[in-house]
Amino acid sequence: IGKGGQTIRQLTQQTRAKVDVFRGDPMAPSNALQEKVITIRGQPENCINACREILKVMKADAESKGKPVDFPLKVLAHNDYIGRIIGKQGNIINSIKKDTETSVTVSSINDMSLNVERVITVKGELENMIKALEIIHSKVKTAFENDTKTYGAQAIMMGGIPPLAGLAASSPAFQSAAAAAAAAAALNSGPPNSAARF
Repeated sequence: IGKGGQTIRQLTQQTRAKVDVFRGDPMAPSNALQEKVITIRGQPENCINACREILKVMKADAESKGKPVDFPLKVLAHNDYIGRIIGKQGNIINSIKKDTETSVTVSSINDMSLNVERVITVKGELENMIKALEIIHSKVKTAFENDTKTYGAQAIMMGGIPPLAGLAASSPAFQSAAAAAAAAAALNSGPPNSAARF
């Protein structure tokens, strides 16, 4: 966030994407480890760039404090789209791992809360995580567009819940919180955790 929100303002100006940080639960114990969700809205390429820059800021902060810098990027995606990210017998997710030299995992459906989102965790070198993020976003965006054509926007937005909440690009399918750039990026040790939302 930076002092007085300075870092967020600079990121917004630099990337032309709107970056919002969820402040967490004010009722949670002060010593509790809370993951902060960063939501990025704008054109897809601007959101990806914002995520990249956020990851760089987080990495520099971790280095300055002598903390681990091998943090993951976490992306929140609506459960309806997870099957099209994993693929038949894992063929799509395995292809993403191979092509980007990253580790990609999806949280269990049993861990889902009332917001019907699943967590996609990406681990690897910063630029490789961004490559994986680009592919994941593309898959989700395509799935959203196909479902909209097939079922109509009203059916997709049932109950007022957008299909993708998170790394937010101009289409409803690209709402992002990035752990890294957040857009989508998250630290699981050391610096505060962040997650990207689609």
